[in-house]
Amino acid sequence: MVLVVVIVLYTGQALAKTNHTDIIAAKEKADQLMFPGYTIYTPSWTFPITPGNGNATAAFNGTIEHAMIQMEEAYPGWRKTYDEHLHSTPLLKKRDDYWKRDSCCYHCDADNRRGWPQANLVAIWGGIDYLKRQPGPGGIGNKGCGRVSCSWNSGIWICNDHDGPLTLVDWHPVAEGADFLCNLTFDCTTYPRNLEDPFCKGQAFHFCDDADGPNRIPCPHEPWDVIVRGLKQDGTEDGGGHC
Repeated sequence: MVLVVVIVLYTGQALAKTNHTDIIAAKEKADQLMFPGYTIYTPSWTFPITPGNGNATAAFNGTIEHAMIQMEEAYPGWRKTYDEHLHSTPLLKKRDDYWKRDSCCYHCDADNRRGWPQANLVAIWGGIDYLKRQPGPGGIGNKGCGRVSCSWNSGIWICNDHDGPLTLVDWHPVAEGADFLCNLTFDCTTYPRNLEDPFCKGQAFHFCDDADGPNRIPCPHEPWDVIVRGLKQDGTEDGGGHC
């Protein structure tokens, strides 16, 4: 007699009953080491209990992937239904966001000097896909950084350098910042960049003041930036996969 055990994984994370408060605290401690001088914030995410019907919702803290794991624990079967609904839903309308491109090589060099690990490109694209479809409001507190997406030890952070909080209509601009970083034609480690390279990392600064015309996005709390990087040089998992 053979016993077959099937474990369902989503973005490299097992669905298991876990002390999520401890997991979040550990991530905040790790992020404080990565971003000294900043206040570390953990975002909160609100999801429909029945995907496609926003009348009843539930909210959980953590990265967007971690919050979805908590939704699945609270409402078994929710994640499969949510993913099916999500990928049949059009993306939130793209806006003309403006990212500082001309300093890419400077920041790429800075990333290398800091020893930032590379992020897995497939994992980052998965986070981008969720963030592009996640309604708001989004944002981060004053002088703060927050880990908004992470799987397979590859994360997306948002940082706010202003004294006041940053409030975004939704999470689409953060996704666009990460998308910008991971789709640059050139970088400093391979010039021109090998577009088949499965890794990326970097920091992009958002500057709406560079935009002209009627489509300019008002950004009263600038600058803010998006960071994509890995967590460990060897790519191994930490914390039971809740990165």
